[in-house]
Amino acid sequence: MNKNKTDNKIIFNQALAGYLMMQGFILKKMERNEKCPDKNVFIFRQSENLEKTIKQYLSK
Repeated sequence: MNKNKTDNKIIFNQALAGYLMMQGFILKKMERNEKCPDKNVFIFRQSENLEKTIKQYLSK
């Protein structure tokens, strides 16, 4: 299987990124947001469980 950017999920919301880490997801990388240099983006490994957890967070 080829590793590429589609294996990553980029999160722009710091509160959501914190929630994901509290749920046990490991932050792969944090980078400066290119469009808003005063903010960061948070990169996680893409998975079905990650998507499910994001949907749960957003439905609150």
